[in-house]
Amino acid sequence: MDYHEYYKEFLTPCGTRINPSCNPALFFKRVITITQCLEEVERTKLKQSISQSLKCKALGKTPYVFLTVNFDPSKSFEECFKAGQKLGNRKIWEWAHWVHEQRGETEEAAGNGHHLHLVAKLAAQNAKTRAKTTVCHVCQVGNSAIFNWKYIPEEYIEDKLAYITTEKALEKQAKQVIDKTWRIQNNISPIYHNATELQEEATGPKGQSCSKA
Repeated sequence: MDYHEYYKEFLTPCGTRINPSCNPALFFKRVITITQCLEEVERTKLKQSISQSLKCKALGKTPYVFLTVNFDPSKSFEECFKAGQKLGNRKIWEWAHWVHEQRGETEEAAGNGHHLHLVAKLAAQNAKTRAKTTVCHVCQVGNSAIFNWKYIPEEYIEDKLAYITTEKALEKQAKQVIDKTWRIQNNISPIYHNATELQEEATGPKGQSCSKA
């Protein structure tokens, strides 16, 4: 489906970016209307695409991981952000790159659906268990839809890094506009990096006790 037809009046002449001078209220109204009609179809297509691309039966486990953590909305932003930062900075990764995102598409909804995407190379055999221990107080680590750990082949690393750092399809650019505002308001960097020389504690958050999931 060609989303340019739906959004062309809000785009720059090249047709690939949102025009900064467009009316924000009209743009977000259009985004919400179209999203309500098409989000289920697009979600299904995306799920099938990711499932197919990560279906490497012969490959099995690899040293590389694409991890998504969907934080519990009942927890405070500060607590979730702190846990996400601790997760990214652990020595369980040889290297890691991660971003904090949200799913709100309007200023009123900014911050809703706080989640984290992380691309990393493993440095510890028990990395998954230790990662769960780090964030189990801010999300349901036993639910794979919430703590989504995917082993990926090395050739997918660039694609995953592009996914978390570059502009997404037009139908998702409204969320990305709010992402930028939300990050500025909360002093969040567009991306974070870690290598093994960074220091971190080997245990979970102080005062937290988590059973293995």
